[in-house]
Amino acid sequence: MRALLGKLEEANGLPAWTAEAETARATAAILAVCMNDPARTGDVATWTLGEALVREPVGRWRLRWRQGKTGHWKEAGELWPEVGAVLDEHILGCRPRRHAQRRFEELRGCNWLSFADAPYASRWPSEKVRNAIGVPLHDLRTLAADYLRMHDPVAAPRIVAVLLGHRTQEAGGEYRVLCAETAAQRGWREIRAIHAQGAGRV
Repeated sequence: MRALLGKLEEANGLPAWTAEAETARATAAILAVCMNDPARTGDVATWTLGEALVREPVGRWRLRWRQGKTGHWKEAGELWPEVGAVLDEHILGCRPRRHAQRRFEELRGCNWLSFADAPYASRWPSEKVRNAIGVPLHDLRTLAADYLRMHDPVAAPRIVAVLLGHRTQEAGGEYRVLCAETAAQRGWREIRAIHAQGAGRV
């Protein structure tokens, strides 16, 4: 989040039409969307305004795309309002906020990052994220999965399968094994703690 805000401040300190300002706003937009739903860099690079990313006239943004790796549709649904606000700044490029829907309609059918028919290279989003926070985009997916595993190893496999867009339970097989190990380790620690308390009272 700090990096995202830093990119928006960087963009605001530059002339709005410069490539540097556009890149800073695009990087902030990538970070915002991937905080809401971490996607693969190849997918992020190809999203189109009006297809994958849709802005409703009331200001809500929705995200739905076909994953390149699996061919499976990933439904992120309505994005967080804070993410929508960053997307508005990205497409507006310092235009007045009241023009957000009109600008979206002007860009309908364009790539959401390049604002042209052709997308940037598939690794472009990952490179921008790495430049901003020190890790590539794919690592955000791994970090989200690891956080969920440590927080609730029993429920994590199901939640991560939805979050990361795994088409089948087999796709996250190694991850499910890690979750089972984490849950077993946590259970064993709890049993040991109970026994240690009992032994202390003897």
